[in-house]
Amino acid sequence: MAFKPNFDNALSFVDIVKQRFHDQESIYREFRYLCERFRREFTEPESVISQVKNLFSGHPDLISQFLNFVPKILRRDKDSASASTTSRNSSDEVGREKTKSCIEFVNWVAETLQDDYKFKSFLDAVNGFRKYKDIDRVRERVSVIFKDHPELDIEFSRFLLDAVLQQITECEEVLFD
Repeated sequence: MAFKPNFDNALSFVDIVKQRFHDQESIYREFRYLCERFRREFTEPESVISQVKNLFSGHPDLISQFLNFVPKILRRDKDSASASTTSRNSSDEVGREKTKSCIEFVNWVAETLQDDYKFKSFLDAVNGFRKYKDIDRVRERVSVIFKDHPELDIEFSRFLLDAVLQQITECEEVLFD
C-alpha cells in the first residue's frame, strides 16, 4: 500500500522527529523553524528540502520519511539550488501575497490549458485535495491534466509542498504548544 501523506501521518512524523532528537532539541527546533519559514513563504521549497536533508544527516530513514511528504517532482536532486528569501513585514501581507499568487497561478492554468474541460478537471482535483487531503490522488489527476505543460506541473508541486508543510506546522502546534 502506498504512503498517503495526511494530517495523521504528518503528526506521527513530527512526533518521531521530536523523539529521535530528544537529547538534541536544537535539531528539532530547527526543523520546526524551517517548516514555519517555508509555510510563511520566506524560503523556497528546494532550499527547505536541502536544509532538512542536511539537518537529518546520518538519519536516512528520517530523510526518506520527510521526502514522502514532498511531491515527487520536487524530490529530484535540487540541493544546489540557491535559496531566495524575502522578508515580509506582516502576516496580512503574507496572506495577500499567497492569495495573489494562487489567483495568478489559476489564471495561468486557464490561459495555458485553453480547454474548459481540463480547467474544470484541475479545479475539481484541487477541491478534492482541500476536502480529502490525498496528495497522491491529486498529483496523479493533475499530472494527467498537465502532461503537456510541465511548467504548470512544477509550479503546482510547489503549492502542494506548501500545503503539506502547513499541515506539519499545524500538527506541531497541536502536539507541542
